[in-house]
Amino acid sequence: MPAPKCPGQDMRYWTAEDIFDVACPFCGDEIEFWKDEPIRLCSGCGVEVRNPRIDLGCAKWCKFAEECLGKNVDHLTAAAPIIETLRASLAKALKDEPKRLAFAEEVHRLADTLAVPEREADPRVLKCAALLLGADVAPFPKHADLPQDLPEQAGLDAETSSSVRQTMDEAQSSPCPEGAEIRIVHDALVLAQAQHAAPPPNPETLADSLVLHSARLLARHRFQSD
Repeated sequence: MPAPKCPGQDMRYWTAEDIFDVACPFCGDEIEFWKDEPIRLCSGCGVEVRNPRIDLGCAKWCKFAEECLGKNVDHLTAAAPIIETLRASLAKALKDEPKRLAFAEEVHRLADTLAVPEREADPRVLKCAALLLGADVAPFPKHADLPQDLPEQAGLDAETSSSVRQTMDEAQSSPCPEGAEIRIVHDALVLAQAQHAAPPPNPETLADSLVLHSARLLARHRFQSD
């Protein structure tokens, strides 16, 4: 059953730009989005993809928010200011290490992409863990350690901060443990590291090292031979 369209959007005032195509990050096929569709299923690979242009502010009041965005929708809306605060803190802490900061952002972007089909994941834990782990293990010289209390500084409570640290630790384990956040961060980190590998990894070998089906699809698409 497709996700419901937002009842607050009146198509009488739409323009041609309100219906657009987006390349699927997992297989490259084109997906047609209407501007009020939060998620669509790619017909090429069958993976759910988030509308990159949608404003999720409606999740705070819309009664269909959970059906559209998953049962963690409250955490999704709560995560936004926390993540922005954490990103600002990282930018300050890594002002002299732009490559580490860029790597952290790449792990975060990949985790955000992989999280769309995994609706059980807590975005607060997922996004914070991806950013902090990316900054910590970036394949570049490390000139300074990050403050240990960054999750708390960003606004996370003690229990969620502990979950972030546990996710960071277990996402580096082999074999990767169970848990949506752990597996997403694990695969996001492996994919980000592969992008800096020389020579580039074999797509099938890389796919075999990943846990999530969507991550394997992304690896094959992104690293396929020309």
